[in-house]
Amino acid sequence: MDRLGKLRFAAALLALVGSVQWIATHDWRGNPPRMRGWHDGPRTGDEPHYMVALHSILFDGDFDVRDDYASAAAGGWEAGSLHRGRVLDHHTILFDRETGKNDIWGTIWKFNDPQPCDSPGCVPFRMIKPHGFDDLTRVVEVPAHPPAFPMILAAALWPFSPEPENLDEAAARALRLFGSLAVVATALTVLALGLGPRLALLAAALLGLASPWLAYNKSFFSEGTASTVLIAALLSLVSGVPWAAALFAVVAMWIKPALVVVGAGWILERLHAGDRRSAAWITGVMALGGFALLGFNFAVGGRPMFSGAAAWVAPEGFDTAWRTLFGKRYGLVSFVPWLAVVFVALVRSGSNVGSNGTGRLRFQVGIPVALHWVLLSSYGAMGQTCYGPRYWIPFIPWFAVCAAVAASEGGRWVRVALGVTGVATALLSIPAALQYLHVWDDSPYDGFLQMGAVLIGR
Repeated sequence: MDRLGKLRFAAALLALVGSVQWIATHDWRGNPPRMRGWHDGPRTGDEPHYMVALHSILFDGDFDVRDDYASAAAGGWEAGSLHRGRVLDHHTILFDRETGKNDIWGTIWKFNDPQPCDSPGCVPFRMIKPHGFDDLTRVVEVPAHPPAFPMILAAALWPFSPEPENLDEAAARALRLFGSLAVVATALTVLALGLGPRLALLAAALLGLASPWLAYNKSFFSEGTASTVLIAALLSLVSGVPWAAALFAVVAMWIKPALVVVGAGWILERLHAGDRRSAAWITGVMALGGFALLGFNFAVGGRPMFSGAAAWVAPEGFDTAWRTLFGKRYGLVSFVPWLAVVFVALVRSGSNVGSNGTGRLRFQVGIPVALHWVLLSSYGAMGQTCYGPRYWIPFIPWFAVCAAVAASEGGRWVRVALGVTGVATALLSIPAALQYLHVWDDSPYDGFLQMGAVLIGR
């Protein structure tokens, strides 16, 4: 690009980022139809529990969140402004440091069955089983969700010293900044592949305006931040810096342990390409990061892995593998129909590519994604109490990059099909993001239908 071309590209990318952030800061309501400012803060699902962890790290300097849940129930800001005075179930691990015994809170008490609680120290939920601890008063409660996400947020916010009552807005601004970085990094990855500014903008637009990732740009789930980390990792890999790619992959693994598939997939990909040096770099960095994570988890909670507030759920046979891709409520392709075009196009042109950057990208993306699909197929939960294919959100920037590659290598039919499915996906994703609270656990077109019904007066 010449200087004028660079300025045009930067202006277009800035406008795209601005559009994404405008949607993240606005909320649409009907009766009467109107747009209003979005109230920052965690809503439901895992969101308020990440905020509890963030408060504990930022203001208490520890991972013991029992007092933070109690303070939130008493009217504090720990679970976010919308949850002040609410008695929340605890997404925690109970850990007795003297004996080493630990257990998940949700396996002892029923999260959706509150009970009267009048005596000091009682838990206001129905007990499922005896807790089995010798002395519950010496037991600490640490976040059951991997704490790297609130740790990253705490590190980003600490220099600005936000007050507890301002933390919702401060954290939301930081998360939107991470989202902006994901859009920019997606475009830069396409440029690093040598595909040019138009396709870079296409990929950024598919990510930012035509995918369920858009809704997560205004959420307090960890998947949005994980997507930023993963696209930074892919940008490092295609730019020929494997150790940096491995570092980002480690950070992603700390945010969500299931993302270990990224490092594992890239080791296999580099070995397949005959690049043993890069494979060794990635192996070494991933091993050090993995052992550090195990040590951290043992020190904080007495167990090797923090993987959420619920115990492992058995899959429903092969149905789980199908539903995570095509299910009505949480299926990846159901919410990102342009991905089907990308898959067909890349498979059809696969035999015609050599060892160039776009040829290698098939394996750099395909192997980790295949491993992730196998892993999700072994877990019965689909990410319920969320919007769309939550467990796939970290990979959406990668898929957007692949869409640019498909448009570059495919014929006119690919570009037309991407245009049609991209616009169709945007018509689903933008209304859903503007009605974030009203589309959870629903079909991909529910937000579009809700908005359309109001606008046409039904």
